[in-house]
Amino acid sequence: MSPTSPWSKLRAWHLLLGLLLLRLLFLPFFCSLYDLAGDESYYWEWGRRPDWGYYSKPPLIGWLMGMVGWLSGNQEWGVRLAALMVGTGSLTLLYLLGKRMFDESTGLLVLALAALTPANVALNLFFTIDSPLVLLWSAALLAFWSAVQSQNV
Repeated sequence: MSPTSPWSKLRAWHLLLGLLLLRLLFLPFFCSLYDLAGDESYYWEWGRRPDWGYYSKPPLIGWLMGMVGWLSGNQEWGVRLAALMVGTGSLTLLYLLGKRMFDESTGLLVLALAALTPANVALNLFFTIDSPLVLLWSAALLAFWSAVQSQNV
């Protein structure tokens, strides 16, 4: 099977979907065992009072927590689900970056290796400033690579 076969693409999307479903199934169990971490509850409180900035952080995490609270009725599972979605978005962007920089099989390898790191698992469970940070850095790397490639054409 060649690295650019349609099965390679399907494997990556199946891996992403499988990870998402597995983590979704784990979410209720995790929420039943662990309360929000200190930072999460701190940022959740910020989300209840959106502002242009906070004592130690810029406003994005407070705004995200406010949106999550509004959508979930301020439920803990909403915070955890937001972390899961942001983490899955980061994995997707890293897969696309590896694919665009090299090929489909490299993107799949990047996806698998990133998904297996303990940091990625934590980013999919705890909604701290690191989750959106990794997502936005991944998006910036992908945008930068796309800009570099469009200049070389």
